Amino acid sequence: MASNLEPTTVTPLACYLVSEACELSHEVFSVGGGRFARVFVGLTPGWFAGKGKAVSLEDVRDHLGQIMDEKSYIVPKSIGDEMRVIAKDLMG
Repeated sequence: MASNLEPTTVTPLACYLVSEACELSHEVFSVGGGRFARVFVGLTPGWFAGKGKAVSLEDVRDHLGQIMDEKSYIVPKSIGDEMRVIAKDLMG
C-alpha cells in the first residue's frame, strides 16, 4: 500500500490548487494513491425548538434523530448560508 501513496500521487492536485487556473477557495480534499475526492461539511435542516423557547437536555435527546437526519442537507459556502437557514426558522 505504501508504494501507492508516494508524494507524487498528491502533487498534481497541490500544483493545480496554487495555479492561476484554479478558481477554488475554502475547499478540502482527500488525496492519495491516484484517488481525488472533495471533503465537505454539510448542514442538516435540523430541529428548531421555537423562537425564544428554552431548550432542555431532554429536548435535544428527544429530537436527536431530526438534528442528525442527513436528508435535504446543504453544503454552506459561507457563514451567510448558515445564517439564512437560522433566519428562516426565526422568521417563520
